[in-house]
Amino acid sequence: MNGLPTTAIARHDAPANIRQRRGLLSIRCWSFTVRQAVKAARYPERLAFGIVDQDLVSSERDLPQGPWRMACLHVAPHQSRGACWARALAMTLYAGEEYFFQIDSHSCFDPGWDVTLID
Repeated sequence: MNGLPTTAIARHDAPANIRQRRGLLSIRCWSFTVRQAVKAARYPERLAFGIVDQDLVSSERDLPQGPWRMACLHVAPHQSRGACWARALAMTLYAGEEYFFQIDSHSCFDPGWDVTLID
């Protein structure tokens, strides 16, 4: 991918009938954050996640399964070029969603956060 040292790319697309008014959440470190975002969202089926995983072993298998789109890049820690580089890499996972949210792994979500931010 543009000469970047990614070791794996995984994409899981949501069904076409739920693609309206979706937003991409770009997360640099992510496992707990994804669970919390999904749990607190009013419409979790509209979510899409763009994740750059910089752990030794990918945590993608630990994610909850659902109808949301998940795009994940795994980068070995010794290949990482830092937080800003990882955020820029996560931005390449944008797939035409109407909204783009860049969050950190320690972000918390209020109930219905997705509706509050978009409406």
